[in-house]
Amino acid sequence: MPDKFNYHISTEQIQQLPGGEKFVAKVTRLVRNPGPNHKLVPLLPVNDIGHEFWGKTEREAYAKAEADVKKWIAEQK
Repeated sequence: MPDKFNYHISTEQIQQLPGGEKFVAKVTRLVRNPGPNHKLVPLLPVNDIGHEFWGKTEREAYAKAEADVKKWIAEQK
C-alpha cells in the first residue's frame, strides 16, 4: 500500500499588498502517513513551515498553496 500524505493549509486576511493581494495561505502541516501501526513522518522542516502564498481572494491563496503541495506529493511517487 503506498504512503498517504496529510496536509493542512491555513488562510488569513492581511493588509492589502501592492499587487492587490488581501489573503495569505500557509502550509502548516505536511506529513507522510505510512499506514497503520507506523508513526507519521513530518516532511517540512521547521523553517519551511509557513511558506506563504498570496492571493486577491482567500480561495486564490488557498488554491496556490494546495497546488504547490499536490505538485510536491506527485513528485514523491
